[in-house]
Amino acid sequence: MAIALGAMFVMLAVAGRATSGSALTSVTLATGYKEESVRLGPIRAVLSYVVGSPGAGGFSVTELKLTTFRGSQQLAQRRITCGGGCYLFDNGRRIQLARLRAGDPYAVVNLWTGGMRCCLTTRVYSVRSSPRQPIMLDWPNAGAN
Repeated sequence: MAIALGAMFVMLAVAGRATSGSALTSVTLATGYKEESVRLGPIRAVLSYVVGSPGAGGFSVTELKLTTFRGSQQLAQRRITCGGGCYLFDNGRRIQLARLRAGDPYAVVNLWTGGMRCCLTTRVYSVRSSPRQPIMLDWPNAGAN
């Protein structure tokens, strides 16, 4: 059920029909530290990170964290890891909130692992504290071997 739901969710998110709410906001808080947030109704998701070096089409990040809120109440905070390293794109939506059914939405984080022709990854998180594990979907480029 979770895998089927996750796949359906990501297909909707990729098609651009699953999101709504206010536009993405980005705030620089200190040298190298950034936050991006999205809101859908009373739910807000904040993606925070420390900016590293630029790469081809993106930049490396460390201390990647997703924090979700209902109003001013924090619902969950999760550290995001990418194995060999996390990269965020210079353009596009890195974080989204999407509602699939009645209840709380899901937070969708789009990352790049730094590969030349591959390795886009989407992580789908509950905005609540459980389940802790995200649904992880990898999107290899058709030209990758």
